[in-house]
Amino acid sequence: MIPNPPRNFLIVDDNVTLLELLIAMFSRAFNGACDLYTTDNGFAAVQMAKEFLIDCALLDMQMPGMNGVQTLRELKKANPQITVMMMTGAAPEEMIEEAIHAGAIGCLTKPFTMEQVKDLLNGRGAERLAA
Repeated sequence: MIPNPPRNFLIVDDNVTLLELLIAMFSRAFNGACDLYTTDNGFAAVQMAKEFLIDCALLDMQMPGMNGVQTLRELKKANPQITVMMMTGAAPEEMIEEAIHAGAIGCLTKPFTMEQVKDLLNGRGAERLAA
């Protein structure tokens, strides 16, 4: 379980199979201590962040339509205090650096563990964490 979990956590990934795995993984880790929201695209993520006052988000870097960096920027406009973590299977380093510069606290390389998520949330993670 993650100590002091966020109240409203958003996961965004266009890979529905991976999204389902992440839902299961985070549900176990949070153990009902926060509300978990999910979507498969950046546009819906921004709307959810406004509607549900999301305080922490995990965004896939590469999604059709609005990519992860664009989504990050829009989330930060809606809520400058939101904590955002990025995840990627194969994003270019320049895109990761752009996300960090835009306010992401780090980027997890898929696959990753809940321990790596916890480390990143607690400020112990590197800017890019690999499994």
